[in-house]
Amino acid sequence: MDKEKCGKFIVELRKEKDISQYKLADMIPIDRTAVSKWERGINFPDYASLERLCEIFEVTPNEILYGERKTKENADKLKQIPIEIMKEDHKKFKKYQKIFIGLIITIFVLAFGFLSYYFINSYNSIKVYIATSNSPETLNVKNGIFIISKRKMYLEIGEIELNNETYVGNVTLYSQIDDKKEILYEGDSSVIIIDLYGYNEYFDFDNIDKTLNNTYIMIEKDNKQYSVKIDFVRDFVNDNFLFNKTEPEIITEDGYEESVHDIPKYIKDNFKYDKKENKYYYESKNLNMYYLPTGNTFWAEENNNNKVYNWLYLLGNNYLSLDINNKIEFSEVDITKEPNNEYVKYFKEKFIDKYLK
Repeated sequence: MDKEKCGKFIVELRKEKDISQYKLADMIPIDRTAVSKWERGINFPDYASLERLCEIFEVTPNEILYGERKTKENADKLKQIPIEIMKEDHKKFKKYQKIFIGLIITIFVLAFGFLSYYFINSYNSIKVYIATSNSPETLNVKNGIFIISKRKMYLEIGEIELNNETYVGNVTLYSQIDDKKEILYEGDSSVIIIDLYGYNEYFDFDNIDKTLNNTYIMIEKDNKQYSVKIDFVRDFVNDNFLFNKTEPEIITEDGYEESVHDIPKYIKDNFKYDKKENKYYYESKNLNMYYLPTGNTFWAEENNNNKVYNWLYLLGNNYLSLDINNKIEFSEVDITKEPNNEYVKYFKEKFIDKYLK
């Protein structure tokens, strides 16, 4: 179909009726600029306008679109007008289809770029640890928290007990790796310690796991030194693609937040419960065991053949850590992936099968 031919025919029909563009626009009714665009061959009339033009000029839709009145010579061509319209509609459809597909591809590329940026910069970038000494020593630490991201680190030492009394004052944090002792922090125990990546004023970000596994707190009081190893138990890491809460949480009447996971039956039935510290415990001459509902964590201190074995087990993800005589044997081993490890076998038989089912 020819837009210019159609436009000239509308001009011809309008002049035959001695109608101006303004009057024709009012009769349809439509804006005059639309009539001008038809007559200049820019656009075809829309369906509603085409019907009204046919009534005004007493012609058929095919005649207007073809640009001539029907004669014997052009009768066959006028019959082809509906097919031509279908072809034009198909062309428009293909055009819009390409635009739509291009838009979808653009959205997909942008979404993929955003997710890639998030994955690189945010995935597994925040870790939260609970700091506690978890041992019946003269010096104890509890309810501390350590948060580390790619750019910043926060440490709140938590509550300190010295000789069964609350202590607030100067402390020294240090790491003891092999025979090398490095001071991490000296100062008030009640402040929140903040460190920035690149400054490494207190902690070496690049070796943070090794440092945390060998961190101690020391206090000097009345010309005596007291020290104990701090256990940093991983409580959270943002390693999920979807931000769903897999375990509902409740706040107990004591203000503790804990997962609604099942406490091992043997522990619940046979261990003593310390309401103040929200822990289950069993203590004997050669074996002390503790279960912390917060974090779903089991800790055991075992005296065996003049050696002290400290076991730390995270029930939620099956991570097991062990130090022997205050030296790290291994840290956060997934017991499901190392079933043949002799220590893993022993721990399963000694503790999991008996106490943690």
